[in-house]
Amino acid sequence: MATDTRNLPAFISDDATFRTWGSGIAAQIAAMGLVQTSDTGQINWTTVARPSTFAYAGYEIWRFNDALQATKPVFIRLDYGIAGVADRPSMIARVATATNGAGTLTGQVGTSIGLLPGGSKTTGSTLTSFCSGSTSRLNLFTHVDLGGGASTWGLMVWVERTKTNLGVNTGDGIATWMASSNGVQFQAIPFAGTIPAVAAMNPAITLVSTAGAISSVGPNVAFSPTIVCLGKAYFASWAVYVDANISKLMPISIDHLGATHTLMPLGDTALVSGSMTYAQPTSAGLSFAILWE
Repeated sequence: MATDTRNLPAFISDDATFRTWGSGIAAQIAAMGLVQTSDTGQINWTTVARPSTFAYAGYEIWRFNDALQATKPVFIRLDYGIAGVADRPSMIARVATATNGAGTLTGQVGTSIGLLPGGSKTTGSTLTSFCSGSTSRLNLFTHVDLGGGASTWGLMVWVERTKTNLGVNTGDGIATWMASSNGVQFQAIPFAGTIPAVAAMNPAITLVSTAGAISSVGPNVAFSPTIVCLGKAYFASWAVYVDANISKLMPISIDHLGATHTLMPLGDTALVSGSMTYAQPTSAGLSFAILWE
């Protein structure tokens, strides 16, 4: 398991800043233990040029590298481009269980989503990119304004194997959460059978007392793991909590999915007003925490 934090260009003014932005994200993913596939035609960060608006310069495909990959493979395709305004980066993210070797995802293929910021920074600006993961997990939260305002900025790509209530990876499915100002989606992808439709909400149970819930350690405090339903209940490592009680971006050690783990509370950097539902039945005052180890 690993974490990586770095600052990447937030104003994509030319080829150089585009290359620095995209190659920085790629380096973070590699540092988690994921492996770039040998699919032909992938982006070359040494020579690629910044594309025009509403266009993508190329793609990468990354795969998990754990013991289950041989029989239950997971592939993540990321396309790197420019949004409708020339200085704003853009990505397309999609998850599947196979690839044809030339960039096309096959097998059980999830729904793609475009991820982009809703505003522009100024020339020379950088924003923080957080990445946590392992050979079987990717929690990328990039283009983050530390002052908050994720309704405009942060891009989330979270992919991992479904887990038991004790945090043990299963070979039953893949949990995905992808979000930006452009939209949000949760999708569970089984390794066989019908793929559930995407949902514009994260299926965690709220612990706010106004929703008739209370945690074992007091009202409005506990972290609620994400639930993944594929015939029976599984879990994902990212959690929901009440934002007012926990300091943002200060890692905290808690009992989570059967063991002591370190989580990173995202606070108001993850609040996407009016478009992101963190837990049921309400998202008021809630935020996300990702596994930070």
